[in-house]
This record gives sequence, structure tokens and C-alpha cells, in this order.
Amino acid sequence: MLATLRHLGLGLLWTLAIVPVAMWLLHLQSPTAAVATHLWVAHALRTSALAGAVTLAVGLLLFPPLPAGLRLLMASTRKLATGDRSRLARAHADLQQLETAQRHLDYGRLAAQAGQPALALQHLRRAVELDAGAIAPRYEIGELLHDQRAYAQALPWLLQVVQQDPGHAFGEALLRLGRVTFLCGDHRGALAVLQQHERAHGGNRRSQYWLAQAHDAVGDRAAARAVLVQAAAPPPPRQRLTAEENWYRAWARVALWRHGGAA
Repeated sequence: MLATLRHLGLGLLWTLAIVPVAMWLLHLQSPTAAVATHLWVAHALRTSALAGAVTLAVGLLLFPPLPAGLRLLMASTRKLATGDRSRLARAHADLQQLETAQRHLDYGRLAAQAGQPALALQHLRRAVELDAGAIAPRYEIGELLHDQRAYAQALPWLLQVVQQDPGHAFGEALLRLGRVTFLCGDHRGALAVLQQHERAHGGNRRSQYWLAQAHDAVGDRAAARAVLVQAAAPPPPRQRLTAEENWYRAWARVALWRHGGAA
């Protein structure tokens, strides 16, 4: 959904840029047609804006992932906008002076945080070349490939990490491995990995939602519902969920609609 929102935003920007040029070209051919087109477009925009506003209002009230998605999109956009680009420049300067696996790892992490996955992967892969036994760059590669939806490519990297250190990144490597395994079509294997993660590291809204999907995929609707109830539960008083946690809680609430509603 976040990718869809970004694409809609880019499409709107392109439309705003193209429309004046198209109207000018039309005016050169027929001023009358240009005026008529302008009036029609203005009416269509007013109608669309009204319909869009009504749809958005209804969606915000009735479909939990919509406000949660907008919040997550704003949080991720703010994170990119407020990131310290000077750290990336300093890391690049350090790397130019002396090439080491650690410096490639640091640069790759910073590039990923700056929204440059291709650049990040290039340096993370180089870190693995320089230190064949390093786990951290392998995990970072698996995480990036997962986020880029290259699930089949991410799977072997995460598997290598978990085989060497099942608790790497406070269990995040194991959780990501379970999710990638699920998205590659091995639902029973994914369920086993996600249950292992739950036993070893407990659960959060994201891991619970992914675990519920795995239960559902193997036909255990009762177990799926039990986990969804946990994921969809409201936070304790005076505790505010992060944008990501709120996003997965919203989807858990929607998933519960198919499982008989909340407890």
C-alpha cells in the first residue's frame, strides 16, 4: 500500500507538469477547443476532488490500514528528509582512504538509511568479499533484498545468517527468514521458523501478524485468530505504538473481520 501511495504521488506530479504543456499545444491548434477543454477539466477536477474527499473520509473511518498507512508513509518520509547526509559523505571519505570490510558495511548501512538500496547492496557485497565469515553484511543484504521484494534472493543470505547465529539482530534475522520463507511459498517451513522466533524472542505486532498469516496458510484458522487477537489489541494506556506497529495492528484488525471479529 505504501508503494501505491508513492506511485500515486509521483503520478500526480507528472500530471501537473504535463497538463499546462498539453493545454498550450491545444491552444495553438484551436483556442475554442482549449477553452472548452479547460472548462471540462475544471468541472471534472471539482467532481473528482469531492468524490475523493468523501472516499478518503469514509476510508479513514472504516478501513484501519488507510490512516495507519498514511502515518507510516509520513514517518518514513520524515526519516529520509531529516537524515544526516554528512555521515554518508564522511563514510565515503573514510572508505577512499582505506578499504576495509567494516567500512564497506558502515557505508552500505548508511546508504540504505538514505534510501539508496542499489548503492547499499554494492558496498555490502564488497564487505562480504573482503570478510567471507562476516555475518552482519549478510544480514543487511538479506534485509535489503526482503525490503526490495526480492524474496528468492534474500532467502539464502538470511539462511546463512541464522545458521551461524539464530539470535542475530535480536532475532530479527530469524523473523525475516520466516517471512521470506513464507513469501517464497514454503508455508509450513515458514510457520516452523516463525514459531521458533516467537519462543525465543517473544512477539510484536509485525511478528504476530506474519505468524497469523502462516497459520492461516496451513489451514489452522483457530491459531491464526488467537495470534491476530494479540496483534490487534489496543496498546496499554499512555503507550503510543510506533508507526510500523500501528500499521501491522491495523492489518490484524482487518484480518480479524474474516475470523469472526475481535475477542
